[in-house]
Amino acid sequence: MAENFNFTFILPKLYKCDAKKVTLKNKVIFINDLSMFTETAEDITISGVTVKNPDDSIVPFEKIFEVFINAKKFRFYSKSALPNFTSRTFNELLKIPHFSKLQFMNLENIPESFDIETFYVYMKENKTTKFYLLFDKSISAPYKIRLETINDEIRSTKVLNYKTPVIDYDGLENEKKLQLFVQYYLS
Repeated sequence: MAENFNFTFILPKLYKCDAKKVTLKNKVIFINDLSMFTETAEDITISGVTVKNPDDSIVPFEKIFEVFINAKKFRFYSKSALPNFTSRTFNELLKIPHFSKLQFMNLENIPESFDIETFYVYMKENKTTKFYLLFDKSISAPYKIRLETINDEIRSTKVLNYKTPVIDYDGLENEKKLQLFVQYYLS
């Protein structure tokens, strides 16, 4: 059993994998190819990967997450705004049974289409998942203001009944970011 192995260069040659930790980097992968990891992968990192349907269309983020039924930790990185995020992405994640069991999720370059209001409601009830969300530099000033308002509420709450997220974006003051990180690591 492979403990930690970068599979992307041999992916086309595999048909089954029982790794608990899977890292996929800088590759175009078809959704069907992910099936070899879905039964055992618990710690998943996807970085610079484009996941496509058989018709070459890009797979929505929630469909990628959905196949990893045993996910405990899930990281998804992109060099630019995530093209597979829509205003429905977070609502669709909430419908996936194993999403509520997730321990950690890190997303980078989240576009403004991400439904921050639905996330915010969920976050305040969340007792399981630590979220680290880094928004794309292209988000608008009003969206940044909303993120700052959410961060200010998190920072000013004395006793949190939920896992503290880090909601990071270009322009977040370093002092506020540091306070969020402290709360994040203590929760």
